Amino acid sequence: MLSAGVKDPDVFTLFFPSSLLSALDPLKEGLPGTLEVAQSRMREQLKSNLHDSTIKVTKRLGRRILPPHILLIALTPAGEWARARATWKDAVHRFSGSHRVTPETVERTIASWERRIPREGITRVHPNELERLVDLALKSPAVVLGRALSRHWSQTFSDELIKSKTWSGIRSERYRAGRGKAATLELLSLSVTTAIG
Repeated sequence: MLSAGVKDPDVFTLFFPSSLLSALDPLKEGLPGTLEVAQSRMREQLKSNLHDSTIKVTKRLGRRILPPHILLIALTPAGEWARARATWKDAVHRFSGSHRVTPETVERTIASWERRIPREGITRVHPNELERLVDLALKSPAVVLGRALSRHWSQTFSDELIKSKTWSGIRSERYRAGRGKAATLELLSLSVTTAIG
């Protein structure tokens, strides 16, 4: 899966542990009765969080609409992105087989994504980009797991012992799963480990 998709951003997009998206909580005002209600809540929270970062939601961008993987990278704080970048390179290299995908190949792919980020950074987000982020906030495995951990095991973010046990438990699943599922579970554990430091 990873060797074939190293240049395809879809897997990266699904397994990127965005702190911006993990902070959105569809249960903040109680259990949502429908998917539309959950989306609406997360949309408003995201707009508020972007506003706090002086990012405006508008149709007037002055640039092209960005694909989700570029937008996620651009909206990620530098330190967090540095950790996620290193983890992604390691995960792709390890699970694709060193003879199939070299670290240099992964580096070139990531660098090509980074070059698509506007030089001035992100100061405006198009409504279509906002909707893609809301969709990822509900469907991305890494984001959903990160949100669940912060909700149910808040100590995980400060307690190294709990963190270690959590990731050991997730990683152990790879030995009881098929090869594709195993790689996916391991990548998920790596991505969220990066998110919590």
